[in-house]
Amino acid sequence: MLEADDYAKLSVGNFDADEQLIVQRLVADDVILRQEIAEQGLTSLGDVVVSFTYDELRDFVIAYNLIGGVTDSNADALEDVLSRLPGRPIYEGVYKYAYLLARKTGKPLAVSVCEGATDFAEHFSLNIHLLPPAAQNSDDVSRVEAMLADTSNHARLNRTARFLLRRGNQAELLNTALLIKHMNSLGAEAHEAFIRTLFSDPRDYYGTRDWRQQVGKFVDDVWEASAQDSLASYRSEWIAFFLHASSYARWDGRERAADLFLNSLAKAHWREALELARNAGAESVQSLLAEIEAPGEMEQ
Repeated sequence: MLEADDYAKLSVGNFDADEQLIVQRLVADDVILRQEIAEQGLTSLGDVVVSFTYDELRDFVIAYNLIGGVTDSNADALEDVLSRLPGRPIYEGVYKYAYLLARKTGKPLAVSVCEGATDFAEHFSLNIHLLPPAAQNSDDVSRVEAMLADTSNHARLNRTARFLLRRGNQAELLNTALLIKHMNSLGAEAHEAFIRTLFSDPRDYYGTRDWRQQVGKFVDDVWEASAQDSLASYRSEWIAFFLHASSYARWDGRERAADLFLNSLAKAHWREALELARNAGAESVQSLLAEIEAPGEMEQ
């Protein structure tokens, strides 16, 4: 496939007898390979053409072959293939597996080739959730911080934030604490823009869905989950995110969020969430904190 630059099918005419026997067995199983109809013509007479049953498996096998051929001083084949694939359906899958295998097997030259791609940031954001915690490093932290700071790419920002929200394990370099640290560092305007991006629907071309209304729905969902004690396993960092987001709800949503905190202060992780947001630069967060910690004074 690599030599023919044809990733849809493969002729086995040049395979030796043992290789053809293996192919026949795989085709018979109809799990990994399937037989295709060969092109008409004298040159293809009697030829057997096969393809992978699943594109995902094909992409992995190609990437595995490419990474396996990379040495400490040579990654020419990998670089050549990745330079020819952009714009083709196979590119995203092959790139994904090539990069993950390069990182996991510790091949710095292969990693460098993958990270040199012009669209690396996009691929990284799409596949960061597949990167094993043991393979994460300080460069990944810097990349994630940069993606959080780039509010111009809404889809990438959303992917990154949602990925971090699901990563509560503080032993991993990429975890929810990175998201809270970033949000705490934002001033009023930047903080509002950040929350607006997270709660805006990119498909809402006519602006009919108000992002603050979506924040309100988020507050309602958390309120209902709390009533069912479904938040018991949520870490303090996630609850700190809830505090940041709910500070932009309408007055009734803010009031409900404040009540939820007041009713939950007996739980250590809710108190820890308040401390995590203590240094937030956004006035909206500080205002909500004040409502929670001095409700009587705010009413006067």
